[in-house]
Amino acid sequence: MPTAMPRSNSLEFESVKRLIMSRGLNPELETENQPLKFRLSSVLQSSLDMEQVLKIFFEELRPLAQFAGLVYQHETHQVEVNVGKKATHSCGYRITTAQDHLGEITFYRGKRFKESELEFLEDILSTLICPIRNSLQYRQALIASLTDPLTGSGNRLSLDNTLLREMELAKRHRSPLSLLVIDVDDFKNINDEFGHKTGDVALQRIAQQLTIVNRLTDLSFRYGGEEFVVLLNKTSLSGATVIGERIRAAIEATQFKDANKIFKITVSIGAASLKPNDNKDRLFQRADKALYQAKKSGKNIVFSL
Repeated sequence: MPTAMPRSNSLEFESVKRLIMSRGLNPELETENQPLKFRLSSVLQSSLDMEQVLKIFFEELRPLAQFAGLVYQHETHQVEVNVGKKATHSCGYRITTAQDHLGEITFYRGKRFKESELEFLEDILSTLICPIRNSLQYRQALIASLTDPLTGSGNRLSLDNTLLREMELAKRHRSPLSLLVIDVDDFKNINDEFGHKTGDVALQRIAQQLTIVNRLTDLSFRYGGEEFVVLLNKTSLSGATVIGERIRAAIEATQFKDANKIFKITVSIGAASLKPNDNKDRLFQRADKALYQAKKSGKNIVFSL
């Protein structure tokens, strides 16, 4: 019989009837729960957002099972959703089918789960299979649409969306927001001398350096070609210049390799900070103008406006 141990139970839902019989559970349970399962199957398909799906599931079952909360996790997809709150007692399941692993879900409440309640959960959990799979697929598609496929950085669409959101937050909370526009110096020469494949690898290494040097709150994007943008929330222009210099120095110190040669790459960086009357175009144009001044001043420097 099932026991209430966090993340200890694994249900392969493609063979749930065989599982019920082999574990000695009530074979009539699935039929008894059919009206609830039908309703859940309908309402859970109303959203592709994982958090919303799990909230619906939680609210539908809370009166029946007296849950305090639930936690859903999928390590591969880097997803964690918390609904309600944790409590003293819990039971958890790895949700798998013959084709895929769909994560782990743990239920919490203030008193122990009875065996009959665990049987009920194991039957009802089958209604989450399609909604969770659809939500994961939707999330993957959304991430892909906002990600540069070469470097893994955010793409231009992602930059536009994120910049608008961060500007709104900065104005609402009266906090500084700065922008770095980064351009690889003489990148055409790298492609001409070493080939486009080596140039692509160089762009990937630069994106990696941005991730290493940036703070956890900083956001990196590939704007296009050999140009990157870093969005710095809660950062003044002087702070952005410091971070820009750190990025510039890190890339200059990086060794880039072709099959037969080690070479260096430098970048020029323009920095700008949000002003009260700025829209996203004005902010970006000022950073781009600073980048132009950095190029004009000899390259491999940080210039701020």
